[in-house]
Amino acid sequence: MGRVIKTAIGLLLGLSVILGLVSCDSAKLTSGFEPLPAVAPLPMPQIPEWIEQISPIGMAEPLSQIRIRFKDPLIPVERLGSPNQREILQKFEIIPPIPGKFRFLTPRMVGFQADQALPLATRVQVTLKAGLADLNNHSLEQDLAWTFNTAPIQLTNLPATQRNPEAEPEPIALEPKLEFTSNTQLDIASVNQHLTMTPKGQTQSVKLDVALKEQADVSSEYRQPAQEFNPSLRQWIYTITPKQPLTKATDYKLAFAPGVRPARGNIATETAFLSQVKTFDPLTYQETTFYGQPEAGGAYGRFVKGAAQLEFNNPLLASSAMENITVEPAPKEAPKLVQAYDGNRFVNLNPWALEPETTYTVTLGANLTDQFGQTLGEPITFKYQTGDLAGDIWAPSDLHIFPSTLKSNSESLQLNISTVNLPQPEYKAAYRIVQPTDLVYKDSAYPSGKSNDLLPNPSQWERFRVAGKKNKTTKIAVSLRKRLGGPTGMLAYGVQGKANRYQDGNGNEKWWEPTFYGMVQLTNLGVFAQWFPDSGLVQVNHLSNGSPAAATVEIYKSELNASYRGSPKPCAIAKTDRTGTIALNSQALRQCMNGARRFNKGPQLLVIAKEGKDWAFTRTNEYSGYYGYGIYSDWDNGKPKSRGTIFSDRQLYQPGEKAWFTAAAYYLEKDNLTQDKNASYQVTLVEPNGKKTGLGTKTTNEFGTFSLELPLKENQPLGLYTVEARGSNGKEISGGFRVAEFNPPNFKVDLTLAQKFANMGEKVDANVQGNYWFGSNVDGGKVAYYVTRTPVYFSPAGWEEFSFGQQWFWPQERPQVTSDVLQTNQTLSESGQSSLTIPVTKDLPYPMTYRVDAQVTDVSNLSVSDSKTFTALPSDKLIGLKGDWVADAGKPFPVEVIVTDPTGKVVKGQSVRLELQEMKYSSVTQVLAGSQREKNQVEYKTVKEVTVRSGSSPKSIKLTPPSSGSYRIRANFAKAKNDLAATDLQIWATGGNSVYWGSRYDNSRLDIKLDKDSYKPGETATALIQSPYAEGELYFSVVRNNTLYRKVVKVKGGAPEIKFKVTPEMVPNAAVEAVVVRQGKPLSQVEPGSVENLVRIGFAPFNTSLDDNYLKVTETLQSKSIEPGAKQT
Repeated sequence: MGRVIKTAIGLLLGLSVILGLVSCDSAKLTSGFEPLPAVAPLPMPQIPEWIEQISPIGMAEPLSQIRIRFKDPLIPVERLGSPNQREILQKFEIIPPIPGKFRFLTPRMVGFQADQALPLATRVQVTLKAGLADLNNHSLEQDLAWTFNTAPIQLTNLPATQRNPEAEPEPIALEPKLEFTSNTQLDIASVNQHLTMTPKGQTQSVKLDVALKEQADVSSEYRQPAQEFNPSLRQWIYTITPKQPLTKATDYKLAFAPGVRPARGNIATETAFLSQVKTFDPLTYQETTFYGQPEAGGAYGRFVKGAAQLEFNNPLLASSAMENITVEPAPKEAPKLVQAYDGNRFVNLNPWALEPETTYTVTLGANLTDQFGQTLGEPITFKYQTGDLAGDIWAPSDLHIFPSTLKSNSESLQLNISTVNLPQPEYKAAYRIVQPTDLVYKDSAYPSGKSNDLLPNPSQWERFRVAGKKNKTTKIAVSLRKRLGGPTGMLAYGVQGKANRYQDGNGNEKWWEPTFYGMVQLTNLGVFAQWFPDSGLVQVNHLSNGSPAAATVEIYKSELNASYRGSPKPCAIAKTDRTGTIALNSQALRQCMNGARRFNKGPQLLVIAKEGKDWAFTRTNEYSGYYGYGIYSDWDNGKPKSRGTIFSDRQLYQPGEKAWFTAAAYYLEKDNLTQDKNASYQVTLVEPNGKKTGLGTKTTNEFGTFSLELPLKENQPLGLYTVEARGSNGKEISGGFRVAEFNPPNFKVDLTLAQKFANMGEKVDANVQGNYWFGSNVDGGKVAYYVTRTPVYFSPAGWEEFSFGQQWFWPQERPQVTSDVLQTNQTLSESGQSSLTIPVTKDLPYPMTYRVDAQVTDVSNLSVSDSKTFTALPSDKLIGLKGDWVADAGKPFPVEVIVTDPTGKVVKGQSVRLELQEMKYSSVTQVLAGSQREKNQVEYKTVKEVTVRSGSSPKSIKLTPPSSGSYRIRANFAKAKNDLAATDLQIWATGGNSVYWGSRYDNSRLDIKLDKDSYKPGETATALIQSPYAEGELYFSVVRNNTLYRKVVKVKGGAPEIKFKVTPEMVPNAAVEAVVVRQGKPLSQVEPGSVENLVRIGFAPFNTSLDDNYLKVTETLQSKSIEPGAKQT
């Protein structure tokens, strides 16, 4: 049996549930959507002193509770629930007859428990009848009545050609389906009677048909419980459909006259709701305007007059605009000339596709189509003169590092400045050679206004003349080696030029002067640095061929926030070994740690490597490497991290019960997991409203635990509670529980499904049986069915080591399937039964778990639910594949094949075709709405095919990958017409050739794949590295709080593998790390652009099994069933 839900009908105080009072009906259920009878407004009555309060009055919210509070009790406490209570409640009346009951909330308070929220647009009269009396003999001599209203009908989102003065006009179609929104459900007949749509200048209105829009959330099958109880939470959207086609190019007045009635309320609208709409005109071209002229910030329209924008009177179809708008002479092939979007009446001509000072003939084709299906009919041509280019200047910004070994004529060894049409034929620039220690205080040439800026104020920069032709880009090449005075070094620079004049907000004329700051370095060194709490690692390699560098490494404290420049001194100095590596312990880093024995947080350090006159650097910040490389790393900030908890004997309690808690105090400090034995903890209870109450001090025992008893008050506030315990040095543990009022169920619900498995297109029968615990059926109860589904990786019983079903490997994406299947409501039969047939879609792309939830609510409004699941499969025969995930290129690779049914029973004699498919990654340019976007894709090339017939045990076959890289093994039935029954397995083949693995990441991340999900000490783990290089140097390590294992090896091919032994120090978890440095042919001998990155870095989580560390407990019950109140052992 599932969960128990007590549905809160009405808006009563929690006290009424505790007291369990009976009540009397004062209103009967009205029929579904029958309007309520009218109620005349009453003046506010004179309230006698013995009545403290009546509510609500005036304007009331739908969830407002009708409540009358008295100074003295109307009934003794002991008589609550007696027949006398019903007689008293007969003195309370509500008109119109809203479904619900008057109930005693307390002896001094009576409230109306509504079955549903108060409907909007309703006036309600509440009457306390003559003769109502309290226990102190106060009584009413005559009826006491008052009225209140809920919010009136509001119609919003009315159809309008122009919703506000700034909005674009939105003409409507000739056969439109217009929409408007109401805050409450309307009487359709009343709307049709009071709504008119009249052409401008005419009196004859168009006949209309108004209907409630069909929406998923309008049907009661999909309605949320809150919306079911309070319909005002829903959006009531209505459609207006003219019964005859409208006239083109005509204005219409849409008017809701006063008198529109609600479907449930009793107050009609008293004011009119008006709007204007207009049908579309024949499609016409209106004019060409210009945008993006030179201003503060430059000229994004490129030309002095700006970029051209074609304006039409109606929204266009983007595809039609791109096909039917052309210019002569022909524009550039890229970028695309026409920029258009569906539903927009403006079309931009991309200025970057056009030449300056050129007259183009623009042709609008006769078939140019708007969103209403109209065409221009005849072509339109006109002249468009682009004019001069706006003044502009550009130089690269930020930091750029280039290998110094590139050929001297390479563009990478010069700073390129571009100018065009500068009003004054000159620009300003400043250059400064950066010394390594300058980087202690600055990481950018951008000015900070401090004395340690790398460049002077722009007013002091040198001026340089520009000799360029009009409308032609002038490229100025600044030789880096000449400015540096040698083949290596770093140069900081600034470039500025006057591009155009503009007026500021005060009308003052000013210059727009683009300014660029940057730094560029020529070096043959690459530096990698990594820090642990008590150690560090630095590796230096040559950029040209990846060989290790014999470098001197200086480490400085990074002081980017310093206000002035000092005389920096290194906090550590060391030399690399023959592998180009330096391993630094806490003693070597003592000054970098400010005299401490460890780093408490990620250190901010500058690492400078020098080899002769060449030097390079890297900087680490607190957040460096935190994410983006395969794991999320963190520092403990010098404080112990809590690994304990506080748990209760159960998570749910009622007021008045006693809760028991046990705290397990563990903490992680300096990579050691420790029990906090004999330690004091201050315990605090945090209530749902945030109030904190001290529960005293508790001391842990020799096992690092303590227990806590917490009696709950009878009036304990309901909600979620937190128990916090704080120890010394920031140690903290916590746990939670819930306090709620609930009644135990007095009936059970059994949901059964006809089958555990289903194939595509089949139907599964679900049956519900509801029975009270003491015999009778839940006759007439309501049952709500909810059927959902989720993808599942399915393996038949007994074949868990095999893979079954299709897989979608990056960059492919698994087809999306909606999770919602079915929602419906039924009524239980006299025998307490209900049934439902659940269809399984005919195009199921992969196995899915269907979950069926049945919630039964009886006449007392108590709800009980049950859930069951079944598995839907694309095929009744399943192919299983089993094999290692690593293969050697050129060597046979064994794969096992089996065919079973969903229960795991072997199916013999099936012909299965296996294909070994090479996965070829590539990147293509995709054009969307006129803009280009890079998209990764994978193609599968079959390199080997084998057919095998299934037997009573797995069949073994061998496939040989011809070269290194990634492969997919696809198995399908030989006569299959589709891939629904296919099974995929991915393998990696190691070998000597380079592999393109695709551009999955936007950084230099490296993928690492481990052969198992978890390991035990003593086992051998295999890690495969997705190297993009034909040759490289691989630094591999296992890390956690420090380096647990490391190895530096030379590797060849695109899929090198590392094997290492798992040690006890790697428990309970760690991470594997790989740094691959490109080696091989010098960069000066390779094609420019053929090498994307010179180094790749990656991490992967490394998990160890803790199964042997768990205490296994077996429970044996002495009795299978016991009587209420008895104890179980």
